Amino acid sequence: MNDLYGFRQGVDFARQMILDAPRNLSPKPIIENLMRSLGNKPPAQQEGIKSVIYLLENADDIQAVRDKG
Repeated sequence: MNDLYGFRQGVDFARQMILDAPRNLSPKPIIENLMRSLGNKPPAQQEGIKSVIYLLENADDIQAVRDKG
């Protein structure tokens, strides 16, 4: 990965989207919104967002993920 700044921007974008989501929203719609956002992001940011999607898909408790934000 040669664009660490862009990667971090992608992670920050995804993190903010998670934090802004209603508390009672399940992970699936959040993941779908993140997937849709990939289309207009540079490759490095896409990789950052994909890393967060991976964590969401494998998280046991979405609230724990949000609390870490």
